[in-house]
Amino acid sequence: MEPSTNIERISSSEPEEPEENITYMDALLYKAAAEGRIEEFNSHPKLQLESLKTPNHDNVLHVNLATPEYYAKFYVGILSSRYLPLFYLFFRSFLWISIYKRNSKKRSNFIEQILVKCPSLLLQKNAKGQTPLHVAARNGHSAIVKLLIRSCAKARDGI
Repeated sequence: MEPSTNIERISSSEPEEPEENITYMDALLYKAAAEGRIEEFNSHPKLQLESLKTPNHDNVLHVNLATPEYYAKFYVGILSSRYLPLFYLFFRSFLWISIYKRNSKKRSNFIEQILVKCPSLLLQKNAKGQTPLHVAARNGHSAIVKLLIRSCAKARDGI
């Protein structure tokens, strides 16, 4: 008898993922993503957003959605008054709402423009396995969650 060769392929239950080409985000781009400054990304036309990651594999959307709006709280905290508590309470509430709405609108615009440039970012997971939708929901960005769901539906339908 001749020796026979029996080759078995052992495969795991999960499909192999192709290796990614990762470019680590520098500090300027990280800060621009956190603050929602789209101009910084528009000024680099050859920048490949799908490969731009942090060491935790967060993409531009993850960074923006995970960044709290501390500066809004900072401005409201500065405007404390001991002598006019009712006026202060009213003014603080008004200022907080106006800053929050402005920042929320800015965040929505940033995310919309990033998704136009690179729709595949919507489905990318970070090191924890979270998509931008998970991060938005965890951080209480309900308007952004709706935007991301609509964007995902548009991408699925090919619109």
